[in-house]
Amino acid sequence: MLNKFLKDHFCHLFIILLFGIVHTSFGQSNDSNQKLKLEFNQTSLREILENITEQSGIKFSFNPNRIPLDRQIDFVAEGTLSEIMTDLLSGLGLDYSIVEEQIIIKPIKRSGKNKTERVTLSGFVNDKNTGEAMIGATLLLGNMNSGAVSNGYGFYSITVPKGNYNLTASYLGYQYDTLNLDLNSNTVKDISMLPEPPVLKEIVVTGNEKAMVDEIQLSKIKLSPQTVSEMPALFGEMDVIKSLETLPGIKLHSDGSTFYYVRGGNKDQNLILVDDAPIFNPSHMLGLFSTIIPDAINDITFYKGDMPASLGGRLSSVMDLRTRKGNDSDFQLWGNIGLTSTKIGIEGPIRKHHSSYILSGRISQVKWLFDDEIEDLKELNFYDLSGKVNFDLNKNNHLFLSFYTGKDNAFQENHGITWSNNTGTVRWNHLFNERLFLNTTLFGSEYSYRLHTDVINDTRWKSRIASFGAKTDFSYFINPEVILSFGASLSGHNFNPGNLKTKDADIETPLTSIRNAMELVLYANHEIRFNQKWGLKYGLRFSSW
Repeated sequence: MLNKFLKDHFCHLFIILLFGIVHTSFGQSNDSNQKLKLEFNQTSLREILENITEQSGIKFSFNPNRIPLDRQIDFVAEGTLSEIMTDLLSGLGLDYSIVEEQIIIKPIKRSGKNKTERVTLSGFVNDKNTGEAMIGATLLLGNMNSGAVSNGYGFYSITVPKGNYNLTASYLGYQYDTLNLDLNSNTVKDISMLPEPPVLKEIVVTGNEKAMVDEIQLSKIKLSPQTVSEMPALFGEMDVIKSLETLPGIKLHSDGSTFYYVRGGNKDQNLILVDDAPIFNPSHMLGLFSTIIPDAINDITFYKGDMPASLGGRLSSVMDLRTRKGNDSDFQLWGNIGLTSTKIGIEGPIRKHHSSYILSGRISQVKWLFDDEIEDLKELNFYDLSGKVNFDLNKNNHLFLSFYTGKDNAFQENHGITWSNNTGTVRWNHLFNERLFLNTTLFGSEYSYRLHTDVINDTRWKSRIASFGAKTDFSYFINPEVILSFGASLSGHNFNPGNLKTKDADIETPLTSIRNAMELVLYANHEIRFNQKWGLKYGLRFSSW
């Protein structure tokens, strides 16, 4: 009896377990065979998947960096879940599998011969009204969650699989520009953007699910000339260097100085470049004003750390200034008169939309402020003069020529001081193809200082530092996530610590040695963006004197 009792209960238990397994399998297969009806017009893949989850109750698992969740598609279907998923994902190059009551979506693995063919979209971004290059403009392909940032000449390059994309261009102070592009081959697309009128709008505060990282760069600050012009300034004189005082990690030497310290570094450990030429003493009136005129500047990039491998020679910081190339559409004449200086500028096209020029100058009128304070004051003034011309030789070659000169004079009856800065730059841009960009620069810069002890006898103490060189920079846009830059430079330096010159034969003038040096630099920089949160940047710089 006991054996029969155990045998009957064992049979009942086996039947119950078997029914449970069959029921579970039936329930799982039911998920993929349930009927659904979908109808969407220009809707993102993300919203379509969310709607399927609401109708079926099944959840999805995927890597958001490998799935085009924001791609806008038209989709109309009715049928089982399996049929709908196959129809939806096959056109996007995706596959799926059902594991533990959830659908896993992943890209279809292809053999080396059948990989999706990739094409490159490239071009230049500029201001539609003036033709000025838009440095640091953001180009985003919404369908792919990838994009690029335009370089120092407005050039961008994005390599993606063939397909239809929505390209959005954005820049602070300018209207968004969205284009629909059918990329079936390598395409060159120049983008012209319009300034956005400064109209106050309602303030809407919303939460943001994810922040898209457009560029991986630490300790980098970008300033626009418009921002500088809106900051308070001594006598209303706009000043690029003094505006740095408002930025974290930067401290000015004193109220009446253009020297500054960056995160504990010394004042002589900061590099200032104007169109790739160094400025050795950026001051007027012993530091009351700086030599840089915001009206002639197009872009201001300040590196407090993590400086690119292409920029070296200083320990604390680099200020990279790019001057305007001039309006290539219309002739313009501008200027203003202030308490301390008068500024005037002229710009316009040489050949409309292909070449342009700009010439800007500033001259001071500060002598009247000190006439009553300094006896026998004969001369007290400074001036700046800068100019630039550019030529589009053809679609792959661009030529830029620029210069700057500035000088201070301070004289009493028979003695005084003068100092001056002079720079010149010739730059040539060349596009080898849609991904490889070349910039070659020839530059020269000089700073001289003279202390006149006897103007009548032309007795003066003179010191000088000068730098002349050439450099070549390559930028290879491998894909939107990987950029490789490399180059070389060769420069010569001349140092005159100071020598006394005079016409008076009774004064002996011992000669201090004048030094010359050559410098060779090789560098490479590699930037990789793994996803929206993680990236890697590393570089190598070799310098030989």
